[in-house]
This record gives sequence, C-alpha cells and structure tokens, in this order.
Amino acid sequence: MLKVETGYGTAPSTVLVGGRPQNVLREVRHVYETNPDGSCPIQWGESLEFGIDYSECVVPMTESVTWQQGVEFVWKELARNAWAMPTQVKRYSREGGIERDSRTDETTYLNDVSRWVIGLVTHERNVELDYITARTDYHGTSRLPITIFWPYPNGGTAIPQQKLAWSAKGVLATVRDGLDNITTLSSWKRGVPRLVTHADTTTQAAVVNDRGQITRVTDQLGFATNYAYDARGLLSAITYPSGDDVAWNATVLGFTRTTAVEYGFPAGTWKRTVQTGSGVKVTWFDALWRPLMTREYDSTDPAGTQRFSAWEYDAAGDTVFTAYPRASVSSLASFSTGTYSEFDALGRLVLTRQDWEGSGQLETLTEFLTGFRTRTTNPRGFQTVTAYQAFDDPGAAAPTLIDAPENQRTLILRDVLGRALTLTRTGSVPGHPAVSRHYLYDSASRLCLLSEPETGGTVLNYDDAGNVDWSAAGLTMSSPHPQPDPALQPAACDTLRTTAYTSGRRVERSYDVQNRLLTLVFPDNTGNQTWTYTADGLPATITTSNNGLGEIVTNAYTYNRRRLMASETSAQPGAYSWTVDYGYSANGHLATLDYPSGLQVDYAPNALGQPTRAGDFATGVKYFPNGAIREFHYGNGIKHTMLQNERMLPERSTDSGGILDLEYVFDAHGNPVSITDYVDVNRNRAMEYDALDRLVEAQSVAFGGNGIHAFSYDVVDNLRSWTRGAGSGDPGKDFATYEYDGTTNRLTRILGSGSQVRHTFTWDAQGNLRTKDGTTFNFDYGNRDRGIAGQEGMRYDGHGRRVSTWMPTTGLARFYLYAAGGQLLFEGNETDGRNTDHIHLGGSLVATVDYLHGGGGTRVHYKHTDALGSPVTTTDENGARVGDYVVYEPFGQALGAPIDGVGFTGHVMDPQSGLVYMQQRYYDPEVGRFLSVDPVAADTIGGLNFNRYNYGNNNPYRFTDPDGRQSTSTTASSEEWKRRAAERNGRRPLVASSGTTDDGVESGSTPSATQEPVANATAAQRQVLATGNARIFGRTDNGREYKFQMDDSGAIRGRNQDNCTGDDRCTFVPGTIFVNSTLLGHVHAIPAGYENMSDAKKYSRSFIGPGDHAPLSIGRASGVVMPSGERYVITGTYSAPVVEYLGGGDARFGAYVQANWRPGMTPSEVAASVEGFLDGVTCPLS
Repeated sequence: MLKVETGYGTAPSTVLVGGRPQNVLREVRHVYETNPDGSCPIQWGESLEFGIDYSECVVPMTESVTWQQGVEFVWKELARNAWAMPTQVKRYSREGGIERDSRTDETTYLNDVSRWVIGLVTHERNVELDYITARTDYHGTSRLPITIFWPYPNGGTAIPQQKLAWSAKGVLATVRDGLDNITTLSSWKRGVPRLVTHADTTTQAAVVNDRGQITRVTDQLGFATNYAYDARGLLSAITYPSGDDVAWNATVLGFTRTTAVEYGFPAGTWKRTVQTGSGVKVTWFDALWRPLMTREYDSTDPAGTQRFSAWEYDAAGDTVFTAYPRASVSSLASFSTGTYSEFDALGRLVLTRQDWEGSGQLETLTEFLTGFRTRTTNPRGFQTVTAYQAFDDPGAAAPTLIDAPENQRTLILRDVLGRALTLTRTGSVPGHPAVSRHYLYDSASRLCLLSEPETGGTVLNYDDAGNVDWSAAGLTMSSPHPQPDPALQPAACDTLRTTAYTSGRRVERSYDVQNRLLTLVFPDNTGNQTWTYTADGLPATITTSNNGLGEIVTNAYTYNRRRLMASETSAQPGAYSWTVDYGYSANGHLATLDYPSGLQVDYAPNALGQPTRAGDFATGVKYFPNGAIREFHYGNGIKHTMLQNERMLPERSTDSGGILDLEYVFDAHGNPVSITDYVDVNRNRAMEYDALDRLVEAQSVAFGGNGIHAFSYDVVDNLRSWTRGAGSGDPGKDFATYEYDGTTNRLTRILGSGSQVRHTFTWDAQGNLRTKDGTTFNFDYGNRDRGIAGQEGMRYDGHGRRVSTWMPTTGLARFYLYAAGGQLLFEGNETDGRNTDHIHLGGSLVATVDYLHGGGGTRVHYKHTDALGSPVTTTDENGARVGDYVVYEPFGQALGAPIDGVGFTGHVMDPQSGLVYMQQRYYDPEVGRFLSVDPVAADTIGGLNFNRYNYGNNNPYRFTDPDGRQSTSTTASSEEWKRRAAERNGRRPLVASSGTTDDGVESGSTPSATQEPVANATAAQRQVLATGNARIFGRTDNGREYKFQMDDSGAIRGRNQDNCTGDDRCTFVPGTIFVNSTLLGHVHAIPAGYENMSDAKKYSRSFIGPGDHAPLSIGRASGVVMPSGERYVITGTYSAPVVEYLGGGDARFGAYVQANWRPGMTPSEVAASVEGFLDGVTCPLS
C-alpha cells in the first residue's frame, strides 16, 4: 500500500487545497525500501517453493506520512536490525516544513533463532530523555515474559513492577507485584484457572466445563454463583448464592428470533431478553448485532413501568441518533425526538443536533482547522479552539492550548512522553497574573511533586507496588517549578523527597499484602485511621482517631451473600452506637431501611429497582421514562407533580394546595434562565450567564434591595465582584472587589465600592482558611476543619464525614449518621433535645421525624424542595405550612433566619458559622467559595477544575456538589456533562431565511392586534416583558413562538432603515445579531423605483455566510424586477460581515431587524444584540 486518501464524495475534487483535492480529509503515504533491480532488499531464510509466494521476501517500510488539517505526521525509520525490525524511529509532526512535536525512540529486540522466536521487545528507550520507557525480561528457555519493570532513566536502577512464573505446560502459575506479594493461579482447564490463591491465602474457585465455560464461581467466603449456557454457548442463566434471608431471583437470558412482527420489526429479527423476577429487558438488534431498541418493564405493571430507548447507525457503525426515552411506542419510527450526530469520513463527530422545547434544534459544531486544531461552537454560539500535541499520529488525546470564550486561555506544557509539566491559565485581566500549576515525575514516571500557588508543594513517595506510602503537603518551594527539564526531574524528585520526609508534614500510609489501605498516620495523629477487610476485600471496619490518639470513631459493615451491604454501624465510645440495616427485594434492590430509632422505611421497589414509596411518608411514586420522579403523594396528602420539557429537564414542579409551584426555563446550554413562582410572584427569578456559563446576574424582588445580584470573574474562575443594589431600606450587598494574592492566588480581602473592608482572610500552608475577620479556623493535616474558635468543634469518621459537633460554651453536642451513599440519615441533637430521622426519596429529603427527648412525643415534618434539592418550605402532618418559605441567594445563603439543619442543595447548614457542610469541604455561601482546596486536582488533560475554591463552576443554579469534591449538573446526565466539559462543544450561529413564520406572520411584518396577546404568555415571560419595553411576545400553548415588535421609543428598537445608492456598502460591526443565535437578521434590497421597506421585502437575503449572493425573491409582487447584473456580495466574517451592492444601478439598500423570542432570552440580551446591529449600520461607507 503506497497511499490512501480519505474524504467526501465519489471522485477527487478539482479544487486543490495545499496541492490536494479539497475534499480529501486525510492522506496517508508509505515509503518502502526496494532494490533498483526489484530484488528483495532483505530475505528471511529460503523458500523451498521459489517464485510461489515470496514469503521470505521482506520489504521494510522506511517512512509513513499522514497529512491532515495542513499538518504532516511522520513516522521515519532511522535504523534497523538484520531482521528488518526498526531499532530507531523518529516520530514527529511538521507544518509548512517546520517541525512541531518530535521524539526519537529506540527499540531493542530478542531474536532467538534456535527456538524460532523473533521480535520480542526487551527495551524501549526515549532518546531525548535517555529514558527506558518499557523493559521486559524473558525466560532463558521458554522465552515467556518473567519480569516487567517500572520505567527508569537509562543506566539507573531497574525496579521490577511485576514478576511472572510459568508452569511446565506454559500456563501462568504465579504473579508477584513489586513487593513480592504472590497470587497463584492453578488447576487450569481450557485456558481458565480453576483456583486463584491470593497473597493473604484466601481463595477463589471456579468450575469449568469441557467447553471452557465457567459454570460456578465460589468467592473467598465460600459463597457460590452459578452460570448456565445454551447450546450455542451463550449465557442463559445466573443463579445467585443461597442462604440469605431472601431467596434471590435468578437472572434468565434468552437470545431468539421473533416469530411475528414486534414493534415494527419483521419476523426473524434477533432479540435478547433478560429477566430477573418480573423485571424484563428486551433488546432488538439489526443484522450487525447493534441494538436498535430496548424495552424495560415490570411484568406485573407493564403500562406503568415500561420505558423504551432507541438508536440508529450509519454505515460505519457510528451512532447517528439516540432517542429520548419514551413510555410507549408503536414502532422504531415512533421515536421522533432525541440527539442526532453527524460524522465525517474519518469517523470524527462534526455536528450534534438536539431536539428541545424551543424552535429548531440545538447544534454543537466541531470544525477541524488547519494547524491541527479543533473549534467547537456550543448551542449558545460560543466557540472554543483547541490545539494538540501530536507526533506521528493525528490523535487528540493531549491538548496543549485551549482558547475558550471570555478571553480564557489554558496552556499545557508537555514533555515528549506526553506528561503535563505545567498547566497555566491566563488571559488579559488587569492586575492579575497568570496562574500555573507544575508537575515533576520520578524515575518510574510517577508524579512526585504537584506545585500550586494555593497549596504550596505536595510531594509523593511510592512503594515498589505503586502505592503512595507517604506524602507531604503545604511545603514551601524554593521555586514554583524546581526542575522544568524532564530529563533532570528524577534526580530533583530524590532531593525533594529527602527534604519533605523530615519536614514534619509527612502523612504515612501502609497496605496489606493485597495492596489495600491498612493505616493512615498524620504528623499529629489527628485523623489517624486503621482499616480491616472481609475475606473478599470489602471494608469491614474503620477506626478513626480525632484528637491525637483519642476521640475514637468507628465504622463497621456487614454484607449479605450477594455482597450487598446488610448493615453499617457508626459509634463513638461513651456517646452512641448506631446501626442502620438494609433489606433487599428478591431482585437485589433496596427494599427496607431500618433506622437507629427503630423506624423502618419500606421502599417497595418495582422490578426495575425504582422505589414506589418511602414508607408512609411518600406513596404512589411514578416515574418518567428517563428515571426521574413524575409524581408521588406526601404522607399528609399533598401531591407532588413534576413536568418535563423536551430535553427531559424539569419544567414545572407542583406540590398541591398552593404549597409549591415552580416553573423552570432553560437556555440552549441547559442553564436555568428563569424560575417562575406561581405561589408568590415576588419570588420569580431571572438569570443571565457569560460565555463560559458563569452566572453574571440574578434578579428577584425577593432578594431585597434593587433585586439584582451581579457577579464578575477572572480567567482563573475566581469571583471578582458580587453586588446587589440598595433599595427600600435595604443597604444591598457591596462586595465590589475580591482581592487575591498575586503569588498564592488566595483570597485576601473583599472590599466595598468605596474601598471599605468587608472581609479579610488568611490561609494556612495547605491552602485552608485560617482566619476570616479574625475568627480562627482549625484545619488539620488532612484538610478537615477541627473547629471554629469559640463556636464549635468537630469530629469525623473514616470517610471524612462529620459525625459530631459541640458547643465549647455549653458542652452540648450534635451527632450525625450518614449512609454509605452520603445521605444524612439520623441526627442526635443535645442542643434542641431531639433525635431526628431523615427520609429520602430520589436523592431528595422528603420528610423528617423528630423524637423529642424526655418523652416529648414525635413530630413529622414534610420537606418540599426545589430543583437543586434545597428545602424551601415545610408542612406538618395535616398539610399546613410550618414556618416561612426559605429564599436562597444565588450562591446559597438563606435570607432571613439562619437555617439550622438541611438546607442549600440538601446539605447541612450551620447556624453559628453560616457555613454549609458539604461533607468533604465547608462552603461559605456569603462569599460564594469553599474554605479549602478541592480534593480533586485540576485536570491535566483538558484543564478542567482549574480553580481550587469555586462552587458549582460558578453556576449555582445549574450545578450542585454532592460531597464537596465534584460539581454535578442538574440539567444533564453525568456522561453528558463530561462530554460537554471534555469537548467544550458548541454550535454554529443560526440565521433563518426570510419568509413566513409558523404562526402565519410574514417575517418583518408588525404583529397585529389579532395575534397572541401578552396575557397568554407564561409568568416567566411576563416577568421578562415587564422589565423590557417590548409590546407583544411569547409562545402559544402548542409551543410555537410568536414574534414581538420592539418599542421604537424605548431602550430596544425593532427596526431601522438606512438607504444606500450606487456602489455603496453597508457594514455591520462585531457584537451584532450575527453572533447571537436568539435573533434573526435580514438585509433587504430595494430595487430602483421603490421607496419603502414593504417593497424591500420582495427581494431579501438572510445572512448565511460569506460569499456572493443574489437577492432571493419571495414572489409577492410580480411587477418588481431586479435590474440585470445587480447583486449583493457578503464578505468578512460572521461577527463582522460586510454587504456590498454591485451593479451600478440606483438601487437602495435597507437593513431590518426581526427579533424572535426564545426561552430564556433576557431583555439585556435583546437590547445589546438589536442595538448593536442597528448602531453598526452605516450607509454609505466611504
């Protein structure tokens, strides 16, 4: 093979780009070594059948060049051995003849002709770093691998990572890790070991039949799971261990062909049925065994539980359509909404289109630019450009530069091995330098130093099995990056470790022979832990000391034979010992939960595992096809109902009786832009976001003052200001300036607009808050707050969850019990004299049961939450409201009386400190930041999570933080958010052509009095209307938009016309409608002899893109004729187009704006876009 071209079309294009047809996306060219006379350059042995197949002839490839996106990716052989195997290879990329990324590697082989073994790789060495990246030693006789080594500098010490031993029959007998912990594999049959003996002498056993199939697995505790197969060798049944309190239902699998038409699939279609008890999942496949549709249901209630999903594929096997799940369908063709994906000829995703509740579709566009860059445009029209490190292969696994909106630039410096050396966030924010994070690697290519301005240096050391055996954080670094040269970093790591070991900040860890954590020891013994495990490796106990070697907290766990958690106990000797018991259905789903109080909550799960109740506190639970709760009844009779929009986001949440009624509207990227409260209009909210989806404005009368919270940020995602104007006797909030230390990037002060000091902050060496306004916080070496001076002290369990607080002034304590999944289950409160059960459903708190001390009785309260999981109102057992409705500021501070208990996003709020306890970190809603750095480090692949303190990606209406470690989107699945974050997806600007709207109103015409009145708009739309100067806008009940005419005398104008004659030009400045997908723009030509915009509508052209465009006739007036040869030319860019009229006639040129309201569009967005367009029209242009 000499050359392969991949692109579009059936024939090469005649238009050349860079010497290649423009429709060629990738060209791969190979160069081989041949002799001039055509004879074999290299020959292996001699064929006894000369001239038949030439199998002994070797024609080595000397170079391979892949051309893509204007860059050449080159693999070039520099040397080879006698067997024609490349021993030195240069891999590099070049653009315009200039090398970009380059690395040279050497390979050493073992060729043992006497044993007919050739081509075994023994060493791989990178030349630039003089570094052995891989080494394997082989047995002297069998030539099987016996030792695999950690990477190491050439000439350094080679440390075994794994040792392998083989039986006389050539099967693997033992595996030793770097610490010589041995795992033994024996009694092999049909390629399967029937006995595995672990390093701690526990065993797992398997029964293998003569077909090599595993029919039984017995775990280390003697519990057996059995497997059966059909005649084709396909798995047909799984039988779970017996002997538990519940008899587990077996899982039965069948793979058959349909005998009749099913959901439009013809007879003979292959389908797979998986059934556990009454839980059934059926999947239909196409001829290539790709799933086309699934149906899941509980056979005891098919109509009430079934959900359908569907997919479509292109010829290459790429998924081009993923349907939104539905509760009922008649056939595959019934799926009309979902997400569509388009791929190019190289299999790259180029366009994603998503159906939504607005008009059209939401598009995410990925463009592949010259210089091997990608540009993604998200559904809001904002773009991100990413460049990559790449050598001989055009892969996008190692970004090096990410230019995001808001002038945010991320630089990732990588060495030739692709390791991140420096991660830098920069931009052009005055007075704030770039922030960089630095990384050093040891001789085994493991991270040994993370140097950050906020936390200082963190040094890590490893044992020979690769476990971190000690670390030290908060170290003072002589230089932010003590050794930028990757070739010298191993030696630098040795020096750093020597210093760190004696720093007094060392945290030590030990492990058992199966490399499971045994002990964790801190310098002052505060937070020390000891772990034990069951025979099969599940945690059995965790013992944690909270004050030196005292104040012990223990966690203990038991499991059933399916290894589901059966109980967990939390205890503090002398204070309490609480146990939670879990019961399961025959399908293995949580069925009951027994609280320490004696309360049992019955979930009555259906066969899909969905709870249908939570005891008597919530009953009649029903679900949407995507798994979200659709409705249930509280124990006091109040009915909760949820509606979803097209994207399956919450649209309206109602609790009957006027208790709660919230309607949500989202923008194109899933940001909530309005919340309408139908119970109290004063609690309506409207939000705006910047191009990075950070909240910049939130409006509500309920906020007080002028009702407008405004925020600004810098390029490293620090809050820079937070203000709310004064009004009605409310002084407002004046955090005009957040000041950060230029070296450490730590917040030092918050100043008012007159430079008044609002708050001051100091920090410890590890980046934890030390003081706020003089109040002292006591963080330990594990970054846990042990107490706030004069206010409260804290203790924690083995998972870092707070289990008790106490008041130094009274000595009274509060105790907390969290479930393994992180939910607060039980609370003992000496301060208020009560114990409390917390009952959850679907991840939200639905009720609390208070047991008053001293025989005071029992009190049940029902919790009504918003979309973030924050309780906003409470009702009693009779359905009456208890207390006031809770209004939260945008970043979570409760207005009015401080909340004592579960509050913002379902986390506990401390009334004394005003903090929100989010389990792994404390959060300060007053300033919108965490008190300590994120335990999850910044991502060195794509630069995500760069800021160490911000909350919810600075988007508190969309994101929550379940345990203080990772923000989670409430408007997209975790996988969807990961995809968006990793790819920074986007879309092309939308510009529609002129014509007729869905409602029959001609584009550009003024709405008449007979059109939809304002009264038909939703409350959220009316709120936006009230703050703007529009007269009519909204959406009809069937979801279609109708147009609105801006008030010409108000802040937002609706149209403008400037006339041009001859060869004049009209130019439109950047920042106009052409970069705002919520508006449509038209330019209209007025032929000679016609004087008004009505005539202009006969010939119009929408801005679609640069190029030569003739006017588009819409056929309204037969008497209008465009002079021959006259035309309009659009040049420039989307953000700054230039329209030129050519032809020499006396034609006129008009500019006209038509605005289409879309859900979430705010008045300021409309004003900025329309005004920008109109102000940018200049005719004529000299």
